[in-house]
Parts: sequence; structure tokens; C-alpha cells
Amino acid sequence: MDFEKLNQQHRKAMELASQALLARQRGDEGKAVPLFREAYELERGVANEIAPTDLEPSRSVIHRSAATLAVDCGEYREAEKLLLTALLGNPPASIAAKLRELLMQVVPHLQRAVGD
Repeated sequence: MDFEKLNQQHRKAMELASQALLARQRGDEGKAVPLFREAYELERGVANEIAPTDLEPSRSVIHRSAATLAVDCGEYREAEKLLLTALLGNPPASIAAKLRELLMQVVPHLQRAVGD
């Protein structure tokens, strides 16, 4: 596992997410959405690479970050998968609580999708 490459990918994802947030704050969804999507794809890649490890708390923090970006893209099912993968590991209690909190925010979106 190339940790330097993963760190660079994570930093790029966070840079894109910051740009997306600024665009969203300016009301420019047309610019924000593709930036969020690119950030999500990068962060999901990092999460997938680190998922089989027991490198906590990094593992759970990266999964939470990827899940948050998935929510920003409207990818609620993907967010759920990332959060559950993180919780299947051994996250510290404080991070596990944050993972569950985000999962509770995602659940209503999943329920609406089932009702459609």
C-alpha cells in the first residue's frame, strides 16, 4: 500500500471539496456538483484501499469523509455502504458516534428512495 499516494489523493479530494463548498456558498451548483463528485471519487478510492486494514482511526475517518462527500453528491446508498464499512472495523468510540450520527442523517433519504 502506497501511503504517500493515498495521502496525496486524500489531500486533492479535500482541496476539491473546499472548492465545491465555496461554489455552493456562492449559489453555483453547476460548478459545485462536479467538484463534489470528483472529490468523492478520489476519497472513495482511498477508503477502498484502506478498508481491509486495521489502521484506526485513519480508516474510519477516511470512510466518514468519503460518506460525507457521497451525501454531497446525493449518493445516499453509497454513503450508507461507506459508513457501515467503517463501523464494521474498530473505530474509536468518538468516531463511531460520528459515523452513526451521519448514518442517521442518511437513513431518511434512503427511506424516501424506497417509497418512490
